[in-house]
Amino acid sequence: MKNEITMPVLSDTMQTGRLTRWNKAVGEAVKQGESIAEVETDKAILDVEAFASGYLAGPLAAVDTDIPVRQAIGYIVDTRNAITILKYMLNILGTGSGIYGDHYATRRKDGEIQHSPFHGVRCHQ
Repeated sequence: MKNEITMPVLSDTMQTGRLTRWNKAVGEAVKQGESIAEVETDKAILDVEAFASGYLAGPLAAVDTDIPVRQAIGYIVDTRNAITILKYMLNILGTGSGIYGDHYATRRKDGEIQHSPFHGVRCHQ
């Protein structure tokens, strides 16, 4: 099962938010309530918490991108196998948004997230 992670609505007037960082890489296990990303509004920088336990899947929205509220920025899936299936399905169907780059990342041995060479690059359809 796939669950969307969406750009949260933090105020009545908020139209977009800026994704400032991912705290988890694709394929990493996440626990409900754990911080998985940070978003910036015109007033503050806030954590986006996982609403379910599972594995982070993509495509993920690129860092330093303005994203409309309620738009998907990533996914949480039940199994590691679902990550590959979801990536394949979204590549076939397309994301339709233009905010996704090849943001697939891995966690290095020292604990830091190693982003792909295309991290932060916007792709246009």
